[in-house]
Amino acid sequence: MSSDDKCAGRAAVTWFTHHEHGGFATHRAAVGAADLSVMHIGSGWSWLVRRAGADVAEGTADSLAAAREAAIAAARTEIARLP
Repeated sequence: MSSDDKCAGRAAVTWFTHHEHGGFATHRAAVGAADLSVMHIGSGWSWLVRRAGADVAEGTADSLAAAREAAIAAARTEIARLP
């Protein structure tokens, strides 16, 4: 399953849902060289941005949409820091 998040003036980000062993779903996408992951933990949503195998940003949100938006924004901020 996938969905697209479109930002004005930017390429769409396509999300894929990967069902981990044990049945929980991880929503994944890529922005440039950054890998994004979002998953439902407890009563909220956690997001993580990785680049070159290292965690560069993480956070929580109240909804899947908010977690995806936060992960995308963090990835784009990280990419903008590159020389």
